[in-house]
Amino acid sequence: MIKYISKDNLLVYAKVVFVVYFLFIIGFRIQRYVQLKNETLENSIPTVSIVSPKSMDEMEYLNLPGTLKAWNEAPLYSQVSGYVKVWHKDYGAEVKKGTVLAEIQVPTLDAEYSKAKAELEAQEAKYELSQVTAKRYLSLQKTNAVSDQAISEVLADQQAEKAKWLAMQKNWLKWQSMINFKRIIAPFDGVITQRNVNLGDYVNQEGNLNDKGNTFPLYVVADIRKLRLFVSVPSSFSFMLKKGLNCSVHIPEFPDETFQARFLTISKGFESSTQTVLAEFELQNPNKKILPGSYASVNLGSNVSSPYLALPASSVFLQGKTPTVVKVNAKNQISFSEIEISRILDQNVEVKKGITLNDKIINYPRTTFVNGDLVKIVKGRVGY
Repeated sequence: MIKYISKDNLLVYAKVVFVVYFLFIIGFRIQRYVQLKNETLENSIPTVSIVSPKSMDEMEYLNLPGTLKAWNEAPLYSQVSGYVKVWHKDYGAEVKKGTVLAEIQVPTLDAEYSKAKAELEAQEAKYELSQVTAKRYLSLQKTNAVSDQAISEVLADQQAEKAKWLAMQKNWLKWQSMINFKRIIAPFDGVITQRNVNLGDYVNQEGNLNDKGNTFPLYVVADIRKLRLFVSVPSSFSFMLKKGLNCSVHIPEFPDETFQARFLTISKGFESSTQTVLAEFELQNPNKKILPGSYASVNLGSNVSSPYLALPASSVFLQGKTPTVVKVNAKNQISFSEIEISRILDQNVEVKKGITLNDKIINYPRTTFVNGDLVKIVKGRVGY
């Protein structure tokens, strides 16, 4: 038998449902409010990563840019003025010492050389005649057929002709040496890195004069069997530069290879504007695949021993003009601490005072931090 709910009971049931629904909504909103409050409080506490001071008894590394240059490099100019008759070697050609690279046509020089040679031959004939004459006069001296005065004059003429002949010979040798300068010759074994000549170009001691306003060497020959690596090292790292130092070299043209260079010498003086010293290294290049003029990334490594502690440079900031770090105590509260820096290294700073080995130092501190702020320590992910 079906029982029907009266209108009065239905109204009571509706009120009960409404009250239950109302209490559920209120409870849900309170729970959500508490949850959001906790999340807001938690998010209001900044997260930080920390670093710890470390001793300096370890290897210190320094990355610097460097420039590679040929072991020997010679720009070649002409010692005579003329026109390029022919050139034999082009860019990249490997040459031996004494290889003829180009020839210069100098008609006036040829004429002067021929003239000097002819004058020498003529004077040589006069000198030979004076020798014969002197011998004849000396052979007649015993017979008194000629006077002593005549013999003295003949001998003097012989010496004069000899002096003229020697002078003519020197003059001829001078023009002969100038004739040799008509050929541009490689001074040592190497490769051609520049060729600034073409047929018919006018050249002289200043180089190729065809390009008005600019002069260039006719050729540049470079010995690249080994290279010189030049690196400008900041004064604070000059202690690394000592005999026996080797460095690893990375060259953009060879991203998968690492080369080794040996320390040679330094410039023995600092550049006043940059406070750097120029260091020279030797890099072997037996296959001649590394080209002079290349950029290089140089990694210097040296044992560093110091009574002071080191911190990453990223954990230090300037408060006014004073180097400062931010420490975290056991309650995760921060405090500022002034430090005294002994040296600035590549990625680290050497701290003379203001920190201890047990300190927790914030890496990359925020400028909005205030003494006593709460922080939450997190571990940095790899790559960050």
